[in-house]
Amino acid sequence: MHKSIFRKPIHYRELIIAACIAITMIILGSFFDKNVSQYLYADEKSPYLSIIVSGIAEMPTYLSLVFIGCLLIFCNIAVKKSTKWFIYIFALCVIAFGAYFTVSTAKNIYLIAGETGKLKLAVILTASIATFCLTGYFAFLAHKISVDPNFDNLYIFKCALAIFSIIVLQLIIVNVIKFSASRPRPYLVFDDQSKIAFKNWYQWNFLYSLKNGEPYLSMPSAHTATASTFAAILPIYFLMSNRCKNSRKLQVGGFYIGLTWGLLTAYARICCGAHFLSDTGWGLLLSVISIVIVLCVIDIHLLREKNYEKAK
Repeated sequence: MHKSIFRKPIHYRELIIAACIAITMIILGSFFDKNVSQYLYADEKSPYLSIIVSGIAEMPTYLSLVFIGCLLIFCNIAVKKSTKWFIYIFALCVIAFGAYFTVSTAKNIYLIAGETGKLKLAVILTASIATFCLTGYFAFLAHKISVDPNFDNLYIFKCALAIFSIIVLQLIIVNVIKFSASRPRPYLVFDDQSKIAFKNWYQWNFLYSLKNGEPYLSMPSAHTATASTFAAILPIYFLMSNRCKNSRKLQVGGFYIGLTWGLLTAYARICCGAHFLSDTGWGLLLSVISIVIVLCVIDIHLLREKNYEKAK
């Protein structure tokens, strides 16, 4: 039976809207990058929001990997003995991948709070509450799915593979471009002592960041890209629940919650002086591109599966 993972929860209309927002950000940034950063970062607008959101921006995405891996193991996914160990190994890799980046994110929260010297307790407390709430939500969802009598373990595996593929693909694309472009970050540009000239997003210093490190990794925004992938993860989670899978409003709502979180992250990263407007636009656009690529690959695979069953 042909089941599309994406055509129900994420219609192309939503992806086109997200891509249009990203392209608009890139175009505006091409002309006003320096002005926007000057206003939001140099004049210290919304410091509380930017510190807290920057700290927890990537946690929802990486925590979802931890629990999708737990779900695969908990529900004893393997149907055939030949695939049993492969699926268990895959699930453990997903958990390890998500746990590693969740810990890295928690470390970044501590560093952000320590570097500012302000709101250290507030940042750590907020991150702890957010982590606890998300952990509870995913654990509850995993339990509900596992006890469902109509649970389709092969379908859940495909959903898990989709989530994992989207996150890994966007990480690869973003980091390849980030190291290639080597754009200096706003805090470096606006530092009077550094004497680093402002460069637009299309003015690349190929691989310059390999020698000079993190201050030259501005474009694109990895935080924005990772946070924006939650726009695909939430609808897929809703699709795995029999109670929610036929609710178009919930799935569209999940997409826009994830997209809003990505845009809020973009705003926070600009306020922190970590990125220009066009950097965050590219982060959002690359996230959408990653979702579309995975969408197409899995839908093509499922279409072949359908045609194979018909041929039988």
